Amino acid sequence: MAAPAEAQRRALGLVMGVVESTQTRARQPDSEVHSGLMVGAWVDQQTPLPWLSVTAEAFLVRRGARYILDDGFARQLDVDYVGAALLPSLRASAGPASLVGYAGPALDFHLRSQSSVELQGIFLQAAGQTFAGVVGGAVEFMTERTTFRFDARLHQQLSRAFEGEVSDAKHRSVEFLFRLGMRRRP
Repeated sequence: MAAPAEAQRRALGLVMGVVESTQTRARQPDSEVHSGLMVGAWVDQQTPLPWLSVTAEAFLVRRGARYILDDGFARQLDVDYVGAALLPSLRASAGPASLVGYAGPALDFHLRSQSSVELQGIFLQAAGQTFAGVVGGAVEFMTERTTFRFDARLHQQLSRAFEGEVSDAKHRSVEFLFRLGMRRRP
């Protein structure tokens, strides 16, 4: 039996936004907030259940940290990742508007790190990849062919971001995203 047309809805588009990161460590206080950007692509596939879909993302993102050293000046650490996430999503719709909630796993693959000279010796070797958890919510507006979506979410790395003396460092990011997508209906 075929699912109704709305249950087969798909969307494909671009995602971009602002990322506010801190670096957490087991024995140290968190870092100051570091601002970065995210840009990528996403696809949303509706399941036969009208309130459940699965969103897959691929993105480039800058995470990092700001540290105030003993001299009172801030030093910044920028860490660039290419990442992917798979997010089962629950949806409550009222006409063209929907509230969306989601949670799922993500992987961040290290591209490069940059830091001030004072931090280079500490954050010397980044881990090649980190496993993370994502939880968030969104407001979505749909037209016949277009989707506009505003997301707010938490991205918490669960595995270490660096090797060596800071092997307990992980990035926690609050992300504010805008999605623009094209809808395809069978």
